[in-house]
Amino acid sequence: MIAVAQAPKMHLYECLTGGARIYSQQPCGANAKLREIDTSQMNTFQTKVYSVPNITESVAVSGPREIPDGSLDGSRCADIELAISQVEARLRHGYSVPEGNYLRAKLHELYDESYELKCGR
Repeated sequence: MIAVAQAPKMHLYECLTGGARIYSQQPCGANAKLREIDTSQMNTFQTKVYSVPNITESVAVSGPREIPDGSLDGSRCADIELAISQVEARLRHGYSVPEGNYLRAKLHELYDESYELKCGR
């Protein structure tokens, strides 16, 4: 036989004093009413599961290509901007500590590379 533990019944007192409703563990006045607290729904928090894209794999992108005049074609900068937006989107959702550390490190690498290539300037 399985015994199910039930939460103990909890009570509090409700009073109306000067037009204000007051709750107390002790009788709070001559008009105190004993109220029972429904504990059946206490501590029943349930987490929501969100579906988010998995970007833990490294983004495969080509390096910058040189055009005959010596300038970069900008494709690497566009790839970096896309990778940054994907990492930032992933960081807006729930993640574990190790995954968060990985994503923040990846973001710093992308920002550093973007700065070195002078993207967006």
